[in-house]
Amino acid sequence: MTDEQDKPRFCALPLERRVGWILLRCPKCGRETHTDRQPTDYMEAIRIEVTCPDCDTGDFSEMMQFDEDGRHITRDPDETPNAE
Repeated sequence: MTDEQDKPRFCALPLERRVGWILLRCPKCGRETHTDRQPTDYMEAIRIEVTCPDCDTGDFSEMMQFDEDGRHITRDPDETPNAE
């Protein structure tokens, strides 16, 4: 890999290009890639942060999902977004 490939990049894809894909990012090293959305992903999530295998030290890190504004999504998965 070259130095250019090692640099983390922000996903600036427009919404219509993100359908079916979600950004996967390691919070420790910043490495990023896109992956297929899963039925368990929040529909408003555009980024998932989870420790990559290279950074994993066995600390049982938790996967976190973030919306377009960078807010951590913490609602119950069975609730609809913006439920009152």
